[in-house]
Amino acid sequence: MFIWQFCLWRLQAIFEGMRIHNLFLEKQTKPLFGLKAKLDALINAGFAVSENDIKDLLDWSILRNLLSHAPHGHFSLSSIEESDIIEYKDLLLRIYMDLNCQNL
Repeated sequence: MFIWQFCLWRLQAIFEGMRIHNLFLEKQTKPLFGLKAKLDALINAGFAVSENDIKDLLDWSILRNLLSHAPHGHFSLSSIEESDIIEYKDLLLRIYMDLNCQNL
């Protein structure tokens, strides 16, 4: 029953690792903690991410953090469904492809 929560958690980790870290963060001298700090660093490095996409990413991140740190059973297990994960995957894939095109 936790499969969709796990998918949400893993998709964010994969996105941060594959796209953000591989773009340029391995060259950073100080570590960046959290998705917001990494997105800010991307934008400061000249990459473009729409305000709506940033807002959506951060909203999903907040939900992921709430689910990760809430006591067991605090949130209804039915609150995240497969369609939600597909929506999140589509958002990440669109941003990933946009960033990939900017990195050519």
